[in-house]
Amino acid sequence: MLPVRGVQSPVWQNLNAVCKKAIPAQSGFLMTHPPADPEVYADPFLEKVFYNRYDNAMRHGEHVTEIAIGYTPAPDGNGVTITVQDNGAGVSPDMKGRIFQRGVGKNTGLGLFLTREILILTNITVDKTGEPGKGARFVIRVPKEGCRFTAQT
Repeated sequence: MLPVRGVQSPVWQNLNAVCKKAIPAQSGFLMTHPPADPEVYADPFLEKVFYNRYDNAMRHGEHVTEIAIGYTPAPDGNGVTITVQDNGAGVSPDMKGRIFQRGVGKNTGLGLFLTREILILTNITVDKTGEPGKGARFVIRVPKEGCRFTAQT
């Protein structure tokens, strides 16, 4: 059964907390992220977006031991760019253009499709930008009104 997205209103969510909560205990991954403490205004299913990324790395990532999360201001100053990258083999070139389509993939074919659907509800975009042999890398772009930094440590 597909999760029902968009039923609940978007909420402000601490991105570091969401990322930590989403990582499966059995993954054994080292997760790194910068000390900034961003909040993202997104659908309550945001945790599923990151869980799916970690689950895909566990299922399909060859030799993945680390996932790094990065946050940078968008080049035009309009929002924030979140990168999620692992240190595995990456995604094959033939899959790159189709990876977010429904039914594409080795498991249910829904994970990355739903990831894009969950994010687009609040005008957040996601793209696959990694190169084969250099790990899987996803770039999530959050518009200015959908991101705020609550603390710097």
